[in-house]
Amino acid sequence: MSRVDWTRVPERGSQRLLVFGVRLMNVLGYRAGILMAWLTATYCCLTSRSSRRASREYLARLYSASSGSTPAPSTLHAIRHHGCFAATVVDRFWFWQGKLDQFQVSSIGSEHILHRKRGALIVSAHLGLFDVMRAVAQSKEVPLTVVMHRTNARRFNAVLDRFGSDARLDVVELGDDITTAIRLKQKIDRGELVALLADRITPGPKERTITVPLFGSPAAFPQGPWLLASLLECEVLFAHAVRSGPRRYVVSVEPLFPVVKLPRGSRTEAMGVYLLEFARKLEEVCRRAPYQWFNFFDFWGRPEGSTAKVGGAGAPQRDGRPTTRAGEAEEALDRSESGNRVLG
Repeated sequence: MSRVDWTRVPERGSQRLLVFGVRLMNVLGYRAGILMAWLTATYCCLTSRSSRRASREYLARLYSASSGSTPAPSTLHAIRHHGCFAATVVDRFWFWQGKLDQFQVSSIGSEHILHRKRGALIVSAHLGLFDVMRAVAQSKEVPLTVVMHRTNARRFNAVLDRFGSDARLDVVELGDDITTAIRLKQKIDRGELVALLADRITPGPKERTITVPLFGSPAAFPQGPWLLASLLECEVLFAHAVRSGPRRYVVSVEPLFPVVKLPRGSRTEAMGVYLLEFARKLEEVCRRAPYQWFNFFDFWGRPEGSTAKVGGAGAPQRDGRPTTRAGEAEEALDRSESGNRVLG
């Protein structure tokens, strides 16, 4: 089955309704907001066959891979999965309105982002609420730039911007050319942090992916984050912020790779090694927090673009070089290795 293009999944609810909901939460309080969010999530789960099926598929794969130690793939647990996502949405609005003092945030490994002479690339996934990572970095006065794709949730992001305080968040839209990497490399050289979520591909016929095992089944991941990591030539950290209770989060930061190197001639194989470790870290967090990986689409479907299979999914295979994100990054790597240092 072809993978659903998550960037084209329509938003549910109008922008006016979102604005009304946020205003109502601000009047009635946090608990009322959580209650409304859970009721809305329950309705969405029961009325959206695609998201309910995607949730149950994820829970089923996790349940099998964990030998039955995680929640069973029932409709009830799918509703809870949706509800946990809705609760993080409420928390996100609270964070963006500057109400950080109303949350208890503990951190593990925050020393990895402090007092750095050179910056680092933080890779994460749609786990918990990454906005908490932004809050931790801000509290430590560490500059953080987030690379993200925002076009799929324009109404939601517009409401966030409308109610957001001066969060001083530097957002770089996921770009199609090498100029984005140049800008990010300059930030790394200044000792700043760059962060991105590396579990979703941007579907399209020219998007390149690598397929690695995830919960025992082959799943496609984007090559772009790892090509970017090799261009930035910096340490790579793995981080996530998991919701541990009402208004409580645990932020975890740990070293993932000292540097990402993708040698010419064995680039796909080398990238597969990095992705296998990233997938293993993702599995670990999902086992501990099974309701907090938020990808409500067919994650294990076949992507449109070219893909290479690594690590139990067959020998590496290449379908030719595209000319978009991954393709331009690969060309930059080739020029860099030939002595033409694209990023100085």
